[in-house]
Amino acid sequence: MKTVRVRCSSFDYGVTVGRSLLTSMGLEAKAAARSPKAALITDAHVAALYKDKALASLREAGLAAEAIIVPPGESSKTLAQAGELFDTMLRAGIDRGSVVVALGGGVVSDLAG
Repeated sequence: MKTVRVRCSSFDYGVTVGRSLLTSMGLEAKAAARSPKAALITDAHVAALYKDKALASLREAGLAAEAIIVPPGESSKTLAQAGELFDTMLRAGIDRGSVVVALGGGVVSDLAG
């Protein structure tokens, strides 16, 4: 497992990459969280394969995790989809102290970021 620091003009964050991270992701997410809530952002294709295992890992670590599934593909990379994602996160009680986990590729990571 390796954490890569991504530096932006006003903040920076870590991206953890490695093998078999689904089982340990809950503990990693819990360490980064400032509240007991977590949002797992994924798309329908990835959710079918890995959502249950990812949610279990987050919940076993003590986080109240909610999965938010977006449609797959580049067509989901829109302000409208981001707005829907934000609305869903607000309804779930996700706030600035919550951890957001992107489970998937480019579109999911862009929306979650």
